[in-house]
Amino acid sequence: MVLSFKFLVNPVSAASFSSYYKTTYEFDTDGNSFITQEISLVNESPDLFVSEYTLSLSGSQIDKIQAYDGIGPLEIAKTIKDDTTLIKLNFNEKVAGKGKILSFILKYQTKDLAQKRGNLWEITIPKLGKSSDINTYLVVLKVPLSFGKPAFINPTPDLEEKTADHYEISFNKEKLTAVGVLATFGKWQTFDFSLDYELKNESPTAAVGKIALPPDTAYQTVFIKSLNPPP
Repeated sequence: MVLSFKFLVNPVSAASFSSYYKTTYEFDTDGNSFITQEISLVNESPDLFVSEYTLSLSGSQIDKIQAYDGIGPLEIAKTIKDDTTLIKLNFNEKVAGKGKILSFILKYQTKDLAQKRGNLWEITIPKLGKSSDINTYLVVLKVPLSFGKPAFINPTPDLEEKTADHYEISFNKEKLTAVGVLATFGKWQTFDFSLDYELKNESPTAAVGKIALPPDTAYQTVFIKSLNPPP
């Protein structure tokens, strides 16, 4: 999955803006994710302003979209092409002037960022598709304690803490430009499998053959349901 952003600048010019993002992914106990983007654009030019914003997200189903700037709710247009969802926002505020800041909030929901696999929860967060236009980018995961303890997180988070209700895990821009986030929560996993052995007697008389069975270790416990035929 890839997450990318685009701004339309008026008048049309090679405008320079500093951009600051904080994206929070909050998950409920069923694995639904509630995403909040808090975005600020600092104008570095005296006569330019941003008129609209487009978010492009591939491989994810998005719904319940809301957006606001300093004046109020924004006009939202959602289009889907192949496996990519485009969300376009038209701003109420036309913030022009060097050093002026346009701040807005985008919220949406999706169901396919967290998957229950056996006894473990697996969370995948898309990487940034184009990071050169973003000065600061912070991602925060809020994962319910019912998912279990973090078992695996890649890349290594910048901050990880446990609150009364959630695990909060944070990543900065440098961690997300090459890869997205993959995190697994839970204490243990169960696998059900069968092993087939082929024994061949090369002698003309009866012989004893041996097979190796998977052992218990410090990291696994093996339960044997049956051996057929019996030894």
